[in-house]
Amino acid sequence: MFTQCPNCHQKQPLTVEQLRNSKAIAHCSQCGIMFDALELINETVPDSPKKDLPQFGIHQDKPSGITKATIQKLPWENPLPHGKTYWRTGVFLGLLMLISQATYFEGYALSQNVSVRPSLERLCQHLNCRLPAYQNPDELTVMHGALSPLPDKNYEFRAIINNQAAFTQRYPNLNLSLLDYTGKPFTHRVFRPQDYLPQPSKTSTMEANATLDITLYIAATKNLVGGYTFDLSY
Repeated sequence: MFTQCPNCHQKQPLTVEQLRNSKAIAHCSQCGIMFDALELINETVPDSPKKDLPQFGIHQDKPSGITKATIQKLPWENPLPHGKTYWRTGVFLGLLMLISQATYFEGYALSQNVSVRPSLERLCQHLNCRLPAYQNPDELTVMHGALSPLPDKNYEFRAIINNQAAFTQRYPNLNLSLLDYTGKPFTHRVFRPQDYLPQPSKTSTMEANATLDITLYIAATKNLVGGYTFDLSY
C-alpha cells in the first residue's frame, strides 16, 4: 500500500499503523507540501523501487518502532495560549466581586460577630485598615448607680460601668428617666458621651475590662423625685 504526492507525484509506501498514527496527513520531503495520504492511496506496487523514492517526513520513535507522519494542526485545533490565564483571572475577579458584595452588605454585622472579629482585627493589622468600633450594650455591666439629692435641691447621679467585652467598645449613651412617687416617669433625657466625659476627651472608646465612673448633676425639678431608671444604649 502506498500514496502519492499530488504535487511532485513522488510515491511513498505506507502501513495501516502509519495512517492511524499520522491521521492520514503526510509531508512530502521533496516539495515540502502537506497532503491527505488517503486521496491517492493505492494497493498496487509502485513503478519504481522503494530505494529510488524520496522519503516523506516520517519521524520514528525507535529504529524498529512505528513511524509517524508530521501532523499539521488546523487553526481551530490549536489551544488558546493564555486560556488558563484568562480562566484564573476570571475566577479571581469573581471572588473579588463576591468579597466586595459580602463586605458591603454584611461587613458591619461580621465586624460585630465575636467569633469573627479577632480574625478581622489580625487581617486589618496587615492591611492597615480599621474596623468599625465594637458596640454591644449587653456586655456593659452597671457596677453602681445612685441618684442623691444635694443641699441646693439639685441632684447628683452617679454610675459606674465596666466593659466586659473582649474588645474595645464605644462609650454608650446613658438614658435616664426620673419618676414621681407613683412610679411614673415625668422627665427623660439621653446623655451622650460628650455630655458625661471629661472635656476634652482624648478617646471615644473603652478598652476591654475598663471601668468608667460617670457623675451627672441634675437641676431641681418641679415634680418631687421618687425614683429613677436608666439604661445604656448605642
